Amino acid sequence: RPGASKVVSINLSTSAISTIATSVSTINGIVYDSRINKVYYTVSDGVAATSTDELRRINSDGTGDELFLANFGANVPGNLALDK
Repeated sequence: RPGASKVVSINLSTSAISTIATSVSTINGIVYDSRINKVYYTVSDGVAATSTDELRRINSDGTGDELFLANFGANVPGNLALDK
């Protein structure tokens, strides 16, 4: 759909592409945590301190999408990194 961002998973054995998450806001950052099989991603409308700025996480198969953190204050969420 126009204006939507998405997170996809690609099966390297079959080249099959599956959408695991979509958002009407921009997805700015994404990181995969192999220890717990979760994908973390940020969504933002690009304007600091709005209620649409979120850090979300989802299982790598597309189930269990959940809000992890919202309201970034004066910051727009961006790139992600894991601290292992």
